[in-house]
Amino acid sequence: MDKGKAKNKLYGCVVDKKGEIYGRLTVLGYSPSTKHQITRWVVSCSCGTIFTTYGMSLSSGKTLSCGCLQKEKATKHGYSKHPLYKTWASINYRCTNPKCADYKNYGGRGIKNSFQSFEEFCRVMGPRPTNMTIERKDVNGDYSPSNCVWILNKKQASNRRCCISAEIKNLVKDLFNSGVSKSEIARKLNIGTTSVCRILKN
Repeated sequence: MDKGKAKNKLYGCVVDKKGEIYGRLTVLGYSPSTKHQITRWVVSCSCGTIFTTYGMSLSSGKTLSCGCLQKEKATKHGYSKHPLYKTWASINYRCTNPKCADYKNYGGRGIKNSFQSFEEFCRVMGPRPTNMTIERKDVNGDYSPSNCVWILNKKQASNRRCCISAEIKNLVKDLFNSGVSKSEIARKLNIGTTSVCRILKN
């Protein structure tokens, strides 16, 4: 093997990205990850923030900053005043920022925001219905046009949990044990995916 090429290899087939620049990010080094078998890199943003992100997010151009770039664009284009901007910002935060308390349940599991832009997000989701919040139909899937819906907010969903009959709960368990996915169970029984997960957990 060519010695020059060998120097650019890390841990077998992983190509060393150290020193490469993606938008405002400079790759500082490799971050081994055995939990999800996905290549991760430690990067430094031009604003001074250092964090870890996925190699595929860098290569695809999905991650170009620590989040400061999006904030600047939002301010420049007036997005920050849009009714859906807080929802959009929250999705990005928990999917890309390791400092987020919920990152381990989203970005830490490889879940991404797959909407191409804030404009697409607004066009696909439409105005937020009263007392509704966004939810992924497949809890293991990305935030994407085909996987996001508006549902009753958590407070109302919590109030509605007591209305789920024992018969429905047993049906949820039977369907799951027979191999039906959680998202499909939710669709068939017209209940939230979160409720399905809660029933199976209890």
